[in-house]
Amino acid sequence: LGTIGTAAAVAPLQTLLRRTDLRVLRTAVASLAAIDDASAVRALHTVLKATSGEARAAVISALVGLKDPRVVPILTRILQDSDPFGPENPLVHETLNALATLRDERAIAPIAALARRRRWLSWGATARLRDASLRALKRIGTEKAKAALADLAATGDFFLKRQAARLAREQA
Repeated sequence: LGTIGTAAAVAPLQTLLRRTDLRVLRTAVASLAAIDDASAVRALHTVLKATSGEARAAVISALVGLKDPRVVPILTRILQDSDPFGPENPLVHETLNALATLRDERAIAPIAALARRRRWLSWGATARLRDASLRALKRIGTEKAKAALADLAATGDFFLKRQAARLAREQA
């Protein structure tokens, strides 16, 4: 079904995502990632939100293991659609780690946008989210990522400027 690569294959593959066997889950995820359709992205996002623990780690490792440039927009879409201050917080952190591992420049803008997000009554969660975002930019390590770090250190709010400047100093 994954090699066919049409939107018609998404529904049968989505039923395979409900299985508990990790081998089936990895294969179904790899097949869905190969399909260039919005419904496939939604199916991957749904399975990442619905799973936890070992199953979520298997899904993310399958996506990262593909080393396919088409995976980066899927992961950045997950960052944009998720609530980093709610129950999807672990998903956001795992997605940041996956994007940092892939080291693709297309992920820089969504990661920088995520670093700018804040919740006034959740300073600890905001600081952890910003730290994870800034460290992901640091791990990407390209010139564009370094420029994004410098921009966050120059234009962010007071706390973001401090965190980004500290990380930029560590990088230098």
